[in-house]
Amino acid sequence: MKKVLIYILLVGLLACSKDQVLRNPNLGELRFTYSINMNLASYNSLKIPMNTVFVPYGGIKGFFVTYTGSTYYAWEAACPNHAVNNCERLSCAKRNNNTFEACQDTYTHDYIFVQCPCDHTVYNLVNGGAISSDLANTYPLLNYKVSVSGNILTISN
Repeated sequence: MKKVLIYILLVGLLACSKDQVLRNPNLGELRFTYSINMNLASYNSLKIPMNTVFVPYGGIKGFFVTYTGSTYYAWEAACPNHAVNNCERLSCAKRNNNTFEACQDTYTHDYIFVQCPCDHTVYNLVNGGAISSDLANTYPLLNYKVSVSGNILTISN
């Protein structure tokens, strides 16, 4: 009886394993903290739902901050499916019927899609997932932590 109990215990312990987090091999780990004062004119649009601001001063190639109306999200601007040195950063994209086009106005803030210039994969800045791609497998956007205190956003990794 003891042997059966020990066998069941061993099988139970071996069956339990930690879930491994799959990291994107194209994007390294970079530690940073950046604060945004939404009272400043360049970040004031983050008070309007479904608006996005690109910040070039943190992350690997900068990051996008999007406000959904209830939550702020921050996403890395490096294309997640390419080595950092092999591709330019993601850029604003707008939906035109069933296709996506690069934004004509580089100073626009009313967008929630970005597109990789190397493979034309389009990502949603609300959930970080690819919504249009010709690739068989795509990595999601790299998400950064956003803390809110009054009109100050702190983005960090």
